[in-house]
Amino acid sequence: MASGLSSVVKIESEEASFSPHIRIHNVVALARIKGPLRLDTRLLARKLKNVQYRGDLKNCFAVTFWFKDCSASATVFDTGSIRLAGAKSESAALTLMRRVVRRIARIIEEVRGFDKFRLVNTIGGFETRGFIDRERSYLSLARKHPATYEPELATGIKVKLEWLKVTVRIQRQSVQIFGAKRLGDLSLAMQTVMPLLVYVQEGGSYR
Repeated sequence: MASGLSSVVKIESEEASFSPHIRIHNVVALARIKGPLRLDTRLLARKLKNVQYRGDLKNCFAVTFWFKDCSASATVFDTGSIRLAGAKSESAALTLMRRVVRRIARIIEEVRGFDKFRLVNTIGGFETRGFIDRERSYLSLARKHPATYEPELATGIKVKLEWLKVTVRIQRQSVQIFGAKRLGDLSLAMQTVMPLLVYVQEGGSYR
């Protein structure tokens, strides 16, 4: 488990002096609260601020925590599982998980921290060094990976990297990566796609 990670992961490209930057847009993580078999989510909904319950208060099965200092949220289920979304790094997700569990422990004394923390989806992207010729890039990518490009329906190329279980979407000057379970998979996806992109040069030439 990585810690102290920056929300920007810098990857050196061996193909050129240009060094792309992957910026993480969203980290989704899961964990499980240690302690009671069931959480009294109705009690949490009544006692805690900045918490929204699901269902009606009488049959409340989950509560969602909102953070004032960031756009992330954490949903805590009565089974003890936590789903956090909106963090910008793995370390930020861990920090927010700890904050949620500390607040719960003040209300439910049997709570003893959390375990089974794992990332389930990481979304990141980077800007390219020039304008991408999507039609030619699609032909290049489709020779090696399942890819679709339907400009009449969508402006981008969609590529599935099945060995990483991620989806890559390519626009004119940006690449977005969806579904990574590890931060390192973002790097591998970038390194796989970058050499296959075709760029438009000044004057309309290609490389």
